[in-house]
Amino acid sequence: MVLTTKFTNTVDPAQVAINWVATQPGIAAAIVGASNAGQLAKSTAALDFEIPAELRTLLDEASAVPGRRCTACSPRRTRTGSSART
Repeated sequence: MVLTTKFTNTVDPAQVAINWVATQPGIAAAIVGASNAGQLAKSTAALDFEIPAELRTLLDEASAVPGRRCTACSPRRTRTGSSART
């Protein structure tokens, strides 16, 4: 996705994916695999940042299932576990 270039220059795209999945409404955990300690550290660090609203909207739109309610309209968990509207 071309519009993510500015953000993904500092954050690995895999970390963005893990963060996005882990912060979706109704998701309790993101299951990841790691072959070494470095991969595990990167996966864990995926929850150390917040995805900018513009990028989150693009990701929500790109993954939307036709005919289903927009996920961007649902309450979204924050890092503290509380719900927040975006």
